[in-house]
Amino acid sequence: MFWRRVAVVVSSGVMVLGNAAVADPRMTLYSGGDILTMEGSEPRYVEALLEHAGRIAYAGTQRQARAMAGGDVRVVDLAGATLLPGLIDAHGHFIVASHTLLNADLSGVRTIPELIARLKVHAASVPPGEWIEGMGYRLEQLEERRHPTTSELDQVSEVRPVFIQDGSGHQGAINRVLQRQMGWQADAPPGEARVFALMQARPPRSPQRIREGVQRAVALWTQHGQTTASELGLGLGGQDLAVVKHIQAEPLLPIDLAIYAKHDWWERLGPQQRGNGRYDNRVRWSGVKVWLDGNTSELARRSASDPGQGVEDLVQLLQRLRSDSSWPAARQLAAHAVGDQAADQLLQAVNQFLATQGPLDHRTVLHHGVVLRPDQIEQVKRLGVVVSFTAAGLYPMGDALTRALGPERQGWLGPIGSVQRTGRPFTLHHDLPAGVSPSLMDALWSAVTRTSRSGAVLQPQERITPYAGLQALTRYAAYQLFEEQQKGTLAVGKLADLVVLDANPLKVDPMAIRQIKVLATIKEGKEIYRSPQWNRSVARARQPVAHQDETAVPKAAAEQRPTQKRR
Repeated sequence: MFWRRVAVVVSSGVMVLGNAAVADPRMTLYSGGDILTMEGSEPRYVEALLEHAGRIAYAGTQRQARAMAGGDVRVVDLAGATLLPGLIDAHGHFIVASHTLLNADLSGVRTIPELIARLKVHAASVPPGEWIEGMGYRLEQLEERRHPTTSELDQVSEVRPVFIQDGSGHQGAINRVLQRQMGWQADAPPGEARVFALMQARPPRSPQRIREGVQRAVALWTQHGQTTASELGLGLGGQDLAVVKHIQAEPLLPIDLAIYAKHDWWERLGPQQRGNGRYDNRVRWSGVKVWLDGNTSELARRSASDPGQGVEDLVQLLQRLRSDSSWPAARQLAAHAVGDQAADQLLQAVNQFLATQGPLDHRTVLHHGVVLRPDQIEQVKRLGVVVSFTAAGLYPMGDALTRALGPERQGWLGPIGSVQRTGRPFTLHHDLPAGVSPSLMDALWSAVTRTSRSGAVLQPQERITPYAGLQALTRYAAYQLFEEQQKGTLAVGKLADLVVLDANPLKVDPMAIRQIKVLATIKEGKEIYRSPQWNRSVARARQPVAHQDETAVPKAAAEQRPTQKRR
């Protein structure tokens, strides 16, 4: 039910939106807890960190920090909490979420009658002219194991359009009013293509509603420690570009937003929208996005369904990204590739492209990587591709995917450890609002423990250490976005993008990582989120836990709340 918690955060007054906060001319000194710099291949701690004018001025000893700061310094006592670089959203849909966060929250529903009941309650608050919408239900959690019918959704309204999307965002259902409005045959199930068509056909929302949706998205991202957000597919919604323009005009963002436009939106974006690769009122156009297959409900087997996205088309797209003078900086290709057949297409295209271009720091990103073969992982290393894993999906969907893939293919499921061992940077993401959780600590927990809903450990050889996972959320995520010179580590001169956690992920039982909470989120020295818990209790400190053997992942069922290790 994380959608509903967002409204609480907005109304509690703990958010600082836009540029309303006034910068403090003094230095700020952070000390009194673990300060993890994320520099190097092994954990490195410092006693104190100094921030000045939005950047890191010093990271080192307490004594030297106080000497540099002088007498007029603002001191922040971490009180045992852990400070590290702000978390980076390597694959999310911030603009999409700014719409869906105003819809009915259907996550966790167990029956279709329960789903209908939630929609009815939500319908009463929907302004005239808008569709009644909801998102978040999952077939595997519904007793009926099917999508609602048009007749069932007619119970919500027989005069207003009703449109719902499942948790993946790729499937859904509509009522008869909307079916007639779209000109579709009776009881035609709205699969992936039709769901995307519906997202384009939605009526535009008012500036006030756009503002409210963006504020909810900001609240959700910052509540979970993220100082950089992303939109991997601008153009999924018909009003997306108008929302971006509204965001920049007000401005509405206290955090950065990296945007990847749908590849077929290329001609719609003029030079003014594409920009010069720099942030403009916290928005940066980073590249283009292509979809090479569907979602995990199709067993991660489907190859490209769109004949316009074959290998040769991808090669041409990569070439155009490098040569088109009207796109001077946003030249990165991001590819949705759930299964190994889609991964084959992308890797073949990159191989052909580099054969004509020579060595090039292109950082093409293979997003999701639910199924990757060992030979493809070697190609990822050789070709300089970055893999961004939807790690949190291992818990709710891992058992079903393992069964669907069968004994020959199940070893290829989310091979995070294998990619990490190649030495290539990789990232972990939440894919919000299509993901299962907005928390990157949840993604970290999944990558470290690989625990499924049944309590099984999925391919234990693919687990990674908590430190490697934190690198994926900070240092490597900055690398993926071509922003490693400004973000990702606590190094002098970099932006003071910080997150304060109530426990150190390296010093808790691995099973407790998902329960770690964000106490504060700081963007360029300004506190943009603070949890009430920080003032009420001293943060938890923990001794390091070895993560070299089976004992690091308890055998108990994952549903049980883990016992955290004490000093």
